[in-house]
Amino acid sequence: MKEKNELDILIPVFNESESIVETLKNILSAVKCNYRILICYDYDEDPTLKIIKDNFSQNSQIVFVKNFSKGFNNALISGFEDSTAEAVLIFMADDHTNHVMINSCHTKFKEGYDVVCPSRFVKGGKMIGNPLLKGFLIKVASFFLFNFTSFPIKDPTNSFRLFSRELINKVKIESNK
Repeated sequence: MKEKNELDILIPVFNESESIVETLKNILSAVKCNYRILICYDYDEDPTLKIIKDNFSQNSQIVFVKNFSKGFNNALISGFEDSTAEAVLIFMADDHTNHVMINSCHTKFKEGYDVVCPSRFVKGGKMIGNPLLKGFLIKVASFFLFNFTSFPIKDPTNSFRLFSRELINKVKIESNK
């Protein structure tokens, strides 16, 4: 009997053929638990799909999930609906640095957390490769959202997050974009 996946990693893609191979290699070499990678895509002709199939055709951990609509938000919703693991992590197709944190996020989940939100703005956190203006705007937006709203996350513009199945089942996720 096949062991149940502990973690589903959702990767929304849209023309990510230049970055996806490195991202997948990084994840496949780093993650220690039983997991699947769900590639959430908008259209069948996306060149990203061919690149993945050409490079990882023998890997049963990689699963393709067609977006029921279009766009990033709906790709995530489609991925959440197809996920079956007890924890679901969102990971960007062009993220070549955070794969080293996936195991730590999963450990936090196993400790009982329903949401794990790594931050670039806490001790030990950093932003790599962002243009100066973009980095400044992200820091300003994050500061105001954390300090002047009831949004308790220090890095709200970062999509790299883990959610428990229990939370996913309780909260209805909707998008009109």
